[in-house]
Amino acid sequence: MGASLQAELNNIKALRIRGLLKKKELEAAIACEADRSPFGGHIRLLVIADTFVGFEKSEAWEDISSFFTKYGGLIDKIGIVGESGWENDLTFFAAAVPVLKFFCWPNIAAAREWLKE
Repeated sequence: MGASLQAELNNIKALRIRGLLKKKELEAAIACEADRSPFGGHIRLLVIADTFVGFEKSEAWEDISSFFTKYGGLIDKIGIVGESGWENDLTFFAAAVPVLKFFCWPNIAAAREWLKE
């Protein structure tokens, strides 16, 4: 099902993940947006886990640190919206960013407002 990353207002990038997330799909979405609209300055990341059912079982996820090595210093805060049952997995994935908050589905508007603060 995959991942897509889009620029929004207020220096927010929205990462929408659906279904079973594969690392190569996540990397492709990030690379596509970075090529189109380079990460200029600091961003706020809104992760929307819409119909998310988990991460593909793969050793590739062990190297997720490469994402945070490349972009982590540019991310000021992450707001994650998803089903409460996925909170631990999704926040663990993003724990390298010091300002992080989880919002239960479907509180996308509340997450956007928090990211603007």
